Amino acid sequence: MDSPAGHDAPRLRLAAPSWPGGLVLAVLLIVGVNALCRNVSSLDSFHTLPTAMSLLRHHDLDLDEYPRAHLIDYRIDRANGDVYNRYPLGVSLWAVPFVWVADKVVGVAWGDDLEAMMKRVPPVPLEVFPAAFAVALATILLMILVRREASAGTAWLLGMTFAFATPAWSSASRGLWQHGPEVMCLAAALLCLERAEAQPRWLAGAGVCLGTAYWMRPLAALVIAVLLVYAVGRHWLAAVCMVGGLAVALAPFVWVSWATFGQPLPPYYTQHLQPRPDLGAFLGLWVSPSRGLLVYSPVLLLSFWGMVLRWREGRRRWLDGSLMAILF
Repeated sequence: MDSPAGHDAPRLRLAAPSWPGGLVLAVLLIVGVNALCRNVSSLDSFHTLPTAMSLLRHHDLDLDEYPRAHLIDYRIDRANGDVYNRYPLGVSLWAVPFVWVADKVVGVAWGDDLEAMMKRVPPVPLEVFPAAFAVALATILLMILVRREASAGTAWLLGMTFAFATPAWSSASRGLWQHGPEVMCLAAALLCLERAEAQPRWLAGAGVCLGTAYWMRPLAALVIAVLLVYAVGRHWLAAVCMVGGLAVALAPFVWVSWATFGQPLPPYYTQHLQPRPDLGAFLGLWVSPSRGLLVYSPVLLLSFWGMVLRWREGRRRWLDGSLMAILF
């Protein structure tokens, strides 16, 4: 129907969300989609949430109160007559606030006790929420990093690609593995490293983030080693800043391990001290039909072209070269 002469018909216009609003929307989308997905796995992470509950209820790290932890299980370490989750403590620490919230919800909504439920049935579905939030925060940090040099739309596109077209979707958010919290910490470290190009004091923050990543997964030591070389290459003072940040994060880690196991590193970490180079395994990670990164996430092939473009620009070659070294 034509509008009256001299008057335009009113049109409904939807305003694009602001950049902060877009970040909040990204978190809600990632967590919501993951919560609706029923494909949840719990293998290595089987005792992660009970450890978080033990910290909340009993203020200790052992799993003595949980009958399943006393079975013969590759996921258990024993020390001084107590049983402990073999896998990194950092993931359980990340899960503590989520377990606290779930404990309150279960008590109010169902009148049950979450710890008693954990003793009866493995709390596998609960793993989705801390895992999804770790991936969501990693995505937000990457979007902020991209936004420094590209439009908000480009940052959104790359963020959603990371969240739903890489192992962040197929592995890291499917259960409370080490991967999600580690990637979250590494994304925070990368943002600090980017800002340290102009303000070197950010290297201390990068050190804290990298040390926290080691709490989550021992293989973060490889990233730490390469980036320490990067810091030394910049300036000795930059290296001091990063080492200081690492010390802040890792001193409590060593103290907890010594108090629990009588050694500076937990047993699970010591088995990674002597990595054995394996060309077949390396190639398998990239192109194996069963788990190859480029087979299931071919969009990542574009990252190699991005590396070439960055290298041609001649900017931050030390940082870009260090990040490439971590990949290979």
